Amino acid sequence: HKNGLMAPPKGPEHHKAIFSWEDVRGIRELHRKTGMLHKDIAKMYGVSGTTISDIVNYRKYKHDPMEETK
Repeated sequence: HKNGLMAPPKGPEHHKAIFSWEDVRGIRELHRKTGMLHKDIAKMYGVSGTTISDIVNYRKYKHDPMEETK
């Protein structure tokens, strides 16, 4: 950061993170391969459909280290 402070942790490294990168990849793959609705995936994980939508559409958990190495 310009002010000399460290950037806050993001994704699974954040202390309030619900999912691991493995979970995030699984959610994205499940949606991509099966077309399962966000609300149905959300029920499986006990979260809202909005949370799943944000993951699938890369609004949350954007910078998967495994995807960056491909």
